Order: sequence, then structure tokens, then C-alpha cells
Amino acid sequence: MVSIPVQAATKVKPWVTTPDLVEAIVADYATGATQRTIAAQYGTSKTTVARIVRAAVPAQDRRAKVLTHAQAQQILDLCRAGATLRSIAVRFGVSDVTIGHIAHGKTFKALEGPRTSSQRLKPADVQIIRRLHRDGVASQVIAAQFEVSWYTIRRIITGRTWQSLAEAAA
Repeated sequence: MVSIPVQAATKVKPWVTTPDLVEAIVADYATGATQRTIAAQYGTSKTTVARIVRAAVPAQDRRAKVLTHAQAQQILDLCRAGATLRSIAVRFGVSDVTIGHIAHGKTFKALEGPRTSSQRLKPADVQIIRRLHRDGVASQVIAAQFEVSWYTIRRIITGRTWQSLAEAAA
């Protein structure tokens, strides 16, 4: 039986592991399921699943998703095209942190082309946002259309962000 340490100061009822449950989690892991999907399936955290896997699976048998140079280039291209880190992570079966490291040059530094920025909106988007606001469209509606927060829209409309574009348009 694998013993999982539980903090004594926890206010939430601790998740109880049984030998059968540990066996089922390890079996799911062995079939290729991600720790995130296993955690969701069994109603626990990804960290708990990771602890069980570390305790029950020998280090040499634990899998690590290794991306090829070509896959990293595809990831960078998708980032440049505006895809979200989470959607790319799901597509390639890695964490969104891994995708962020590739997108911002922390890993696969030899990839071709410029790195992506965290900027979601382009200058043309800002002009469209300002025009929609002038036409009376609500900030929440504009925000939903561009997949940003309404606060971001307010800051664009009031000129707190994208001032250089406002000056150029005036």
C-alpha cells in the first residue's frame, strides 16, 4: 500500500486513497492518460495524482513528454497565429507552462523567427474596438468578441492603453 502524506492543518476533508484506487490511478497513467484527466476522473488534485505516480511507478517507467524540434516549431507558429496556450497544450499533450516556455524562448531557443509577445490585440483590433464603442456597442459585448476582459476594453476606450495608436489616429 502506498502512503500519501496529508497535512494535519487541512480544513477540507482529506482525500482517502485505497490500494484499489492507487492501482486504478497507476493503470490509467500506464495507458497514457494525463495526470490532469486522471485527477478530474477521480475527483482529486493533479498534485495528488503526481504523488501517487511518484510513489508507485519507478522513475525509469515514468513518462515525460518529449517534443521534437518540428513540434516546437509548430507550437511557436500556433502561438504567433494567436492560439491560446491552453488549446495548444491540449493539442500536444503537454502543460500550458511548457507551451509558454517555448513561446517566450526559455526552451527550444534555436527556433526560427521572432518570438511571440503576450499581446493579444493588434493595432487593427484596437481601431475596431474604438469604432464599435463609438457605434454604441457595450464593453462586455466587445470584450466577448475579442476574448479579453471588459476592463481591457475600458482601458483601450479611455486611452489608458494604446495611447500611441490614439495619437496617430487623431
